[in-house]
Amino acid sequence: MKAKVLRKQLVIIGIVAILICVGLSGCNEDVSVQDKGIIKYIDLEGGFYGIITDKQELYDPINLPESFKQDNLRIEFKAIYVKNQCSFHMWSTLIYILEIEQLVPHGNLTNQTTCKDYNLTGPPSNQDCIEYQYDGIQYLSLTHQNAGFNCCPEIAINITIINRTITIKEIELTGLCNCLCLFDLDYQIIDLPPATYTITVEEPYILPEDQKLEFTINVANSSTGSYCIERNNYPWG
Repeated sequence: MKAKVLRKQLVIIGIVAILICVGLSGCNEDVSVQDKGIIKYIDLEGGFYGIITDKQELYDPINLPESFKQDNLRIEFKAIYVKNQCSFHMWSTLIYILEIEQLVPHGNLTNQTTCKDYNLTGPPSNQDCIEYQYDGIQYLSLTHQNAGFNCCPEIAINITIINRTITIKEIELTGLCNCLCLFDLDYQIIDLPPATYTITVEEPYILPEDQKLEFTINVANSSTGSYCIERNNYPWG
């Protein structure tokens, strides 16, 4: 019982010390920091949530809103430094948040080839493949190799990211030629925190009985890789 009372008193003393630091002692510096990063649960001193920026700088926010206390939540924030390192976590630089918002991952098509020449390097024409590369912080680059379209296509892309599932819907708006062809398409997903994701590609010329181009990756552990499935129907093969 005495131990519980003592712990409670220590917590109250810590909170009071921070409030004094922020409000009474004038230890706020008139200097601000504005950056992007992720919220991270730190398993020290009973556990707390800190901020790790894209530059790998560590911050301990004294007023992080409850709704932002989520591990690997990607954010943009503006804050002021609290002078003299008043935090009792002993982990990083103490800050007082002025503005904070969640960054929602989004993606787009960045490049597409013309109809492929198979004298060039790449997977064989009966392989439908995705190559990926992650920068460890926020950018996931994807290349869909041997995507099937009309030889003269107008291509539209819809990328959705819901509950750790990345769905890439490839849409052929118009096809003016009397033939099909294979292309390489490059995508970039932005503001994607490191985690495990399922990637699904919806392709316009896949038959109902064909296997989906779908796989799961953990970009926190593996920054590069590829996944392929074999196709035999036209235009593959």
